[in-house]
Amino acid sequence: MKYWYVGAALLVLAAGAIVLLKRKKASEDPLEDGGVRHRVDTHAPKVIISKEIIEFSCKFSTTDRCIEDTPIAGGIFTLYANKEKGHFEICGRDAIAGKQSFCPDETFFRQLQEIVTRHHLAQYNGQFYTVSGLPPDLGMQLQICYASKESISAANNQSAFLPIEAMEDLVALFKNAIYKSGGI
Repeated sequence: MKYWYVGAALLVLAAGAIVLLKRKKASEDPLEDGGVRHRVDTHAPKVIISKEIIEFSCKFSTTDRCIEDTPIAGGIFTLYANKEKGHFEICGRDAIAGKQSFCPDETFFRQLQEIVTRHHLAQYNGQFYTVSGLPPDLGMQLQICYASKESISAANNQSAFLPIEAMEDLVALFKNAIYKSGGI
């Protein structure tokens, strides 16, 4: 008689597992064009204690913005730096031919952290927004890794979420690093 309870409990657990698997599969299904998926990591910190950036990656497009009085108007920018190497690439208006590389130093990373702090980039940590069916070069992706294992990660494939001033400061820093290394 007591085995009946065990059998019923196993049946309930199996039914619950099936429901959870179906729910997980439904959340991973591709969206139809125009479908929106907005995910927010509520555990992502909005304040980063560490100041030692070990890797920075940012790609953004300003081709969808009506801005003219800025050096970042109408471009697609790729910015990357770690402790050994860095590169900068722009497509669009005033395009640089190919990827420009440089060797970042401690001053570069200190200035990069100043930009992160000044423009409060940690406030975007954990925000991910996807609209299905958009061209691949729209929007923005941001990933910053710190020596303390803290990180800032955010993405939006519809529009660049950083203020224009922050994007201008990042591009100026990377262009300056390329210039110092003999490029541009």
